[in-house]
Amino acid sequence: MIVGHEATRLLVNSDSGRLTAWAQDAVNIAKQLHAQNPALYDSFGSFRSNMLSLVRADGALELYDGVIRARDEAGKIIFDGASDQSYLDLIEEEVKPWTYMKFPFLKSVGPEHGWYRVGPLARLQNCDFIPSPLAEAQRREFVAWGQGSPVHADSAALHTLVAAMLAAVPDGAVRVLRDPTRGGLATTLNEIAQQSGVGMLLQEAAIPVLPQVAAACELLGLDPLYIANEGKLVAIVAPEAARAVLAAMRAHPLGQRAAQIGQVSEDANRFVQMSTAFGGRRVVDWLSGEPLPRIC
Repeated sequence: MIVGHEATRLLVNSDSGRLTAWAQDAVNIAKQLHAQNPALYDSFGSFRSNMLSLVRADGALELYDGVIRARDEAGKIIFDGASDQSYLDLIEEEVKPWTYMKFPFLKSVGPEHGWYRVGPLARLQNCDFIPSPLAEAQRREFVAWGQGSPVHADSAALHTLVAAMLAAVPDGAVRVLRDPTRGGLATTLNEIAQQSGVGMLLQEAAIPVLPQVAAACELLGLDPLYIANEGKLVAIVAPEAARAVLAAMRAHPLGQRAAQIGQVSEDANRFVQMSTAFGGRRVVDWLSGEPLPRIC
């Protein structure tokens, strides 16, 4: 089995043209969405925070190995070049009496102002450059939006889509709304089934998976049902309201690919099942472990 840097090198070398085209398509979709309502996307879900990420020794974007760099909300470097082995010297965790969750923060800043983000928004702005010329050009264009300050808005604004859905049907017709992020669609539906004491039957052919996503998942050995979906939602509605909710979603810019993918049923076992494209039926289980690529 091949993993890590070597796996990435083999994938890129064997199919770099398709991977580049998919990446460019994804960037263009994001740009088109932003252009429809820039004022909304520049501010919705925006919160100022510190940023923490790995960078290469020369400041380049690094996803696997490197040194730790932290910036404050204004973009000023807090510390740089720290070893990942010194994590406990840099980060501390706070606990609250009202939750089991922990709250990590930068020791040098303190618990009140030391919390930080570590996702793509932090990585792209924390590094000095991306070694790939195409990616670096897009990174520079993105950073330029901030006009000299870090960009802090990174959420898809689904509130108008939800408002349109709720307005289209009587109160109570929309039973459940969830975002299929961690664990993807499959894990989200399993959580709902367990919590609600019901079963579900999905139609594989009805689940909207873009051809680019299906091809990339096949190449990487991943199941798209378990891939995190940012800026998406799952809705469970009363049967008589399904058509009206679907029409309202498809009329909204963020819901144009909405689809009815299955139905809820009585099931003491609380199974999520799927009718496959080949006419069979299988159980859609919980995500087990990490969705690492299978390259054998």
